Amino acid sequence: MKQILLTWVFVTLLFQSVFAATVQDVSTPHDKRVDITLSSDVVLTQETVSDSEIQILKDIEIAYASRDLHDLHKATILLHDDIVANTRYSLIGIFGADGTLDFITPEQIIGHEISPNNTLNDGILRAEIIDAKTLDVYFHNPLTEENIEFKLLNELQVASFEVQNPTQLSVILNDTLQAGKEYIAMILSLTDDNGLVFLEEELNEFQTDVSLQTNPEDNFVEQIQEQAQNEQEDEVAEVALNAAETPDTGAATWVLIGLTLLIQAGILARRFMK
Repeated sequence: MKQILLTWVFVTLLFQSVFAATVQDVSTPHDKRVDITLSSDVVLTQETVSDSEIQILKDIEIAYASRDLHDLHKATILLHDDIVANTRYSLIGIFGADGTLDFITPEQIIGHEISPNNTLNDGILRAEIIDAKTLDVYFHNPLTEENIEFKLLNELQVASFEVQNPTQLSVILNDTLQAGKEYIAMILSLTDDNGLVFLEEELNEFQTDVSLQTNPEDNFVEQIQEQAQNEQEDEVAEVALNAAETPDTGAATWVLIGLTLLIQAGILARRFMK
């Protein structure tokens, strides 16, 4: 009886700290924000979500994947989208090709060879970026299946989490979402007022709209910069006009002309710095 009571207490405490929840919806209000709506049994607060870990992954569309007819340890992957520099990727064998490979691309990607970070990896031996859309992948063991399938995921950099209401969390991104593309929201850990949240599904696929809106804050900054540039150009034009209308052709006129040239040089320098 005592053992049964202790077991009941343990199970009760477990369910008080860990409970099942579901993701009801994933949406993208603009290109730097992903909203995740959870079931009503979740009570999110800004303080508790700060310890959560959520990744937003872009599902890179693979056009074609095939094993090499002359080398059964090798597979070639052709992509629809370009591999870009200084970006984190994960290559996962889904069917007929076991193994995973996490890597970060360098500044110069063409011809770059990738080795697994995990020395215990018994699937993928190495990979090579042939060009922006082509990967050659080499395996420890020969590929026996004619049809093979991979997933290539690109991890976007997360800036912060914002709680919109007790059941909705916004993931704010440093990187930019692309319109009409497929993504995955991977919730590795999530805490609310009741403790650790257990999710029925950790991987949640979603697709951005083809008319995805730009981050309003980015638009505001661009408008301010454009307005400032226009005002500076108007000031230059006014100084130049006043200099041209000055009847005195002596030192004062040359001072104004010199000032105009200095202002123009400053504007050009700022443009090149951008």
